Amino acid sequence: MHGTVVLAVGTAIAGLAIAAHLAVAGIGPFTARLASMTPGSTAGSVVATIEVRNDGRTTGSATCRLSDPADASLIRSTVLYSPPIAPGATITIDQEIADASANRPLTVTCLGP
Repeated sequence: MHGTVVLAVGTAIAGLAIAAHLAVAGIGPFTARLASMTPGSTAGSVVATIEVRNDGRTTGSATCRLSDPADASLIRSTVLYSPPIAPGATITIDQEIADASANRPLTVTCLGP
């Protein structure tokens, strides 16, 4: 009897794993580039304009990280989430970043689920 319960639980876990994989299959990869950096609304801040493209075959959202290449610890990085992006589409996101300089370039990476 215990073996039947273990088998049922194992089958349920495998079924959930397959369903989760099918739910996110085809989302991304995402390519991103920093289009521009302009002074922000407060002193010492900048507005980074990011272009994000969904190169996958399914609509999905990206998790993007803006960071200073000189900051290896990523302490001063900013994480943002894109709205849903259609396959093959590119969107533009403006993100204000405190304690940044338009003279110091940032790097941007975007990943899917």
